[in-house]
Amino acid sequence: KIIFLNWEWIILIILVIIIGGRFPGIYWSFVDDGELITVSQQITDALSSLDPQKILKSLEDPAIGRFRPAYWIYHWLVYVIGGSNHFWHGLVHISLFVVIVIGIYLITKIISGSRRAGFLAGSFFILNSVIQENWYRLGPQEAPMMAFFALSLLFFMLSLKFSKNLELSFYFQDFKERINKIFRVSNWGVSKINFISNRAKWFYWFSIVFLVPAYFMKESSIAFATFPFIFYLSTYFLSENYSKLLRPRLLYYFLINLFLALITRILSILSSSAGSYVEEYQLDFAIMFSSAQAYLSAIRISLE
Repeated sequence: KIIFLNWEWIILIILVIIIGGRFPGIYWSFVDDGELITVSQQITDALSSLDPQKILKSLEDPAIGRFRPAYWIYHWLVYVIGGSNHFWHGLVHISLFVVIVIGIYLITKIISGSRRAGFLAGSFFILNSVIQENWYRLGPQEAPMMAFFALSLLFFMLSLKFSKNLELSFYFQDFKERINKIFRVSNWGVSKINFISNRAKWFYWFSIVFLVPAYFMKESSIAFATFPFIFYLSTYFLSENYSKLLRPRLLYYFLINLFLALITRILSILSSSAGSYVEEYQLDFAIMFSSAQAYLSAIRISLE
């Protein structure tokens, strides 16, 4: 029932085609679009030389202070399959939006148990004006990064769904019953994960696999690590029986996210120089609070 192609899927895919269908026909028109081909050719030359040093050097980012090997490997794979054909690159790019939208639909459907909620979530993403630049530009990293995060989160949710007594409908039911009780931290729930079925186990491992390219796609990927952490903390509002089953899965998922976030951050710092791009990505709560105030102010003004 989860993977069945229904009318919501069809409408969402049609919306993606309506908005983004014309963009693959646009010829190379941005500097970083052409840069994708140049770097891909350099990677191909390096691999053909079989020189490890040259291969590593080919993955060095043209932009000073950036470390995003998954980004270049992704575009190199697209180049290997379709060459420098701009329509092919644009088609693959739009296909990422299909993956993201269907991922959002399925994740929301699993969480809420409602196909309508999944359809609305997918529609809100498609019609969000904030992402309009990502529709027609090939250079920005948000589309492939979001596609991998969507796949990771989807497989994680599927792992819960196919684990006995861990469906998220129980989570919300349990959460509602416990919300008025005192927040308590009894233990960190570090224990072995017992998978009820092989399907649940494979879905869980797939969720981990897709995290790797997602984190090495763009520096802002570190923000995703907050999601499993908040999800994990919320389990302390739940009953002991349910949280005892859910907590280890979330804890290990969070720790792997944190590890990847730290690795990407450290490697970015090591490859950066004064005033470089990566220095803009600072986990500063004062800046976060100031930005939140600015967004709320903008929303208030727009509503007046």
